[in-house]
This record gives sequence, C-alpha cells and structure tokens, in this order.
Amino acid sequence: RAATRRPRSPFLVLFVTLLILSACAEPTPSFVDRQPVQVSIQVDGETISLTTESGNVRELLEEAGVTINDADLIDPPLFTPLTDDLEVNIIRVTESIEIIEQSIPYQRRSVRNESLQADDPPVIVQSGRPGLRELTVRIVYHDGLEQSRQESRVTVIEPAQDEIVMIGVGSA
Repeated sequence: RAATRRPRSPFLVLFVTLLILSACAEPTPSFVDRQPVQVSIQVDGETISLTTESGNVRELLEEAGVTINDADLIDPPLFTPLTDDLEVNIIRVTESIEIIEQSIPYQRRSVRNESLQADDPPVIVQSGRPGLRELTVRIVYHDGLEQSRQESRVTVIEPAQDEIVMIGVGSA
C-alpha cells in the first residue's frame, strides 16, 4: 500500500519560519542608555538642583535622599519620566485634630399671664444659663500653613437653659 502524504498547511510553514527567525534575532537590551538631565526639586523650603540619569521622579527622589509620606503632594507624579529642566514640587501635607469648646447661648422665652397687669414689670421665672459644646475639627496643613478646616463632630456637654419671663396681659 502506498502511503499518502498530506500537503503541509501554509500556516504551519509560516509559524515554523517565524519561530526560526525570532530565535536568530538579536536580544533587546535590558537597560536603556540614559542621558544625564538637569532637574530641580522644591521641598521643605529649599531648592535642590542636580544632574541625574534617573529615569523617573520616584528614582530621582530616592537618589536625592528625599523621603516622601503617603499624604505628600508631588507634582509631577512619581511615574513621570525625567526631562531636562524639570521642576519637581513636593508639598508636605500634615493634619491635626483640635477640640474647641464653645458656649451655647440661651434663649429668652416669654410666658403671658392674665393674673399680672399689662403695666407690671416682667417677672423672671427661670434664669437663663449658657450651655457648652465641643467641636472636633480636622485641620489640614500644606507646608505648615493651614489649608482647610472641617468639623467632624459636635458634642453637647451641657445644654443651655432658657430664661423664662412672665409678662402680664391683664387690664388695669
């Protein structure tokens, strides 16, 4: 019996050819030859000027020994490639919590009484007393200067006591 031979698929031939060609190609370099660039860093009230071969802002800050915190604002962002004369600005962001005591003013309430004459002087039934509350405030600072305040909680320590005044409505 004669063996029948199937024709080769053109896709198989193309695949094998590409595989052989890719094996013969030169490997791509694992590093990029970087040219030195002149950059400056604005941080903590100082300007640091330096020449570097770092690839991006993150590498530049590591090379310059500048530590950053999670809350710090960095412009341009850390992943930005370096270019000649690039200026990197770092704003130090801190925050604090303050508790502020505030007085709560009392109200004056009038109660009409028919047993008192209209021209009788008002009678204080209950004297008023201011109350007290605590405000919890979150304060955000940029480079040590206050940037924003946000009230996060109000707690009434002592409520105000209203002043009650009795006034006459009777006829003379």
